[in-house]
Amino acid sequence: MKFSLGSDHAGFRYKEKVKELLASLGHEVKDCGTFSEEPVDYPLFIRPAAEAVASVARFVGTKSRPGSPASTMTLTYFRSVSV
Repeated sequence: MKFSLGSDHAGFRYKEKVKELLASLGHEVKDCGTFSEEPVDYPLFIRPAAEAVASVARFVGTKSRPGSPASTMTLTYFRSVSV
């Protein structure tokens, strides 16, 4: 299965653990960032993750902060992505 991951700085460590687990189980993982714990603007990273999910029906996406209003607003622009 293919997975698309995106996180902000607060979810970086969690995303890295999830990415490692998925890869160890033989899944394909697209890491859309962020790539460090430096503060970032989260929609810049969730949008590519959502685009990957929207473009390929078999992609599964996750966001590390379910309550984040900015990520939810970004994700709602994609019809095939549910939040």
